[in-house]
Amino acid sequence: MVFCDQCGEEMRDGAKFCDSCGAASGGAPEQSAAKQPSAAPVTARPSRGKTGGKRLKFILIAVVVVIGCCTVFWRLIPKYQEHNPQEANHNLFYNKLNKIITWTLTIPAGEYDYIQLEPEENGSAILIVHKYEAQIIRYIYMINSFGKIIFSKTIEDESYSPMSGKLTVDDGIITTGAISRRCATSNDDCSVFAVAKYNSIGEEIWRNTYFENYDVSAGISIAVTKDSKYLCAGFLRNFLYGEEARIHGNWTDTLVIFKFDMNGNIIWSYKKNGYTQNRRNWNVYENENGGAYFASNFDSAANIISLDNTGNLLWEKSITENDCSDNQILSTKDFNSNSLSILAKDCSHNLYFVQLRVGGDEIRSNKIQLGDNYDVGGGIILDKDTFIVYSTNKFVKYKISGENIIRTKLSFQENGIVRLIRESKNNGVFVMVTPNNKNESTAIMKLDYDLKKR
Repeated sequence: MVFCDQCGEEMRDGAKFCDSCGAASGGAPEQSAAKQPSAAPVTARPSRGKTGGKRLKFILIAVVVVIGCCTVFWRLIPKYQEHNPQEANHNLFYNKLNKIITWTLTIPAGEYDYIQLEPEENGSAILIVHKYEAQIIRYIYMINSFGKIIFSKTIEDESYSPMSGKLTVDDGIITTGAISRRCATSNDDCSVFAVAKYNSIGEEIWRNTYFENYDVSAGISIAVTKDSKYLCAGFLRNFLYGEEARIHGNWTDTLVIFKFDMNGNIIWSYKKNGYTQNRRNWNVYENENGGAYFASNFDSAANIISLDNTGNLLWEKSITENDCSDNQILSTKDFNSNSLSILAKDCSHNLYFVQLRVGGDEIRSNKIQLGDNYDVGGGIILDKDTFIVYSTNKFVKYKISGENIIRTKLSFQENGIVRLIRESKNNGVFVMVTPNNKNESTAIMKLDYDLKKR
């Protein structure tokens, strides 16, 4: 007995069609199958509604993220964007054996009043630029270890001139310099010592002034200590008039070094009267006992000063033999808190490479006579026996080996004048080359220790 698959009625044996509904044996009616489209599943429409909701939610989240990123990026762009350093000729080279990285950053052509580059422990650096335009515009940049600008700030207050800056533990920047003002006793231009703290997106958190009873004062060097506080060094000046000026000169100078907390409150300070006219390469940093080392040209000599953790003088040593305003400490480096090496130059074209114990006792002193044709532009210490100087359009590496001094001329050569050499904290050398005329760009380069352009 056979039953219809469509209506279930009994079919005659051998019948091809159902007598009840007309369906073909084993299926639906042919006409119905041809004319009626299949019905959509009941669950299809609700399913599409859920998918569309998820997509809409995802699109809305993406739009919010893009708007947020654009807002942050816009805030990081300085007011005078056209003067940003450019990552020109930016080539990365990676060597699996010694991980050499080389890059070049160019500062647009123009007339600059001041350029300072300060390396950080993580291989990055802070760049401070004062540029002449209709007025002097001041910029602060953070450059990462690959030569990329990751922070930029235009100092909108025309009176504040930052001279030195360091990265803080909260990824902000602490700077020191001076705020210009009129002198209290004359119409001359004076200034007051200032420190300013910025957060990671360039907003000024606080700004303090110090030593306002002096006619002229300014911060020159700043450092971050292991306990997340700060060291600062600068100068204080009072003008003299009448008989006092005739006897003592036109002014009196005072060196000041002080430590302050994260809110700018002074913890201790050290002052020393003397001559501070040449303030190139002033450098303050923490010593092994939580105090301070200060390297400078002070009283016409290249000096190193050591203070304890309350600001008291431990010792002071003059590195150069003669007194001259162009005497200069080029580089200092301490090694495992056991010794301190100092590289200095004097006015008579001599180099001094001195190694001291932490107590100030001399371990070794080398004097190298360069001759009148050598004009040393900068230098860095590589290790206890080796240093590099830039002199008369070439780099020379010096290695002390017993009584012998081995000189090696390095292959770096650039058109322009090398104004600054700094050691990168993650193995390498920062070099700044300024052009012979202001219509060309200034280049800041990161090179390996062999100073070979790659």
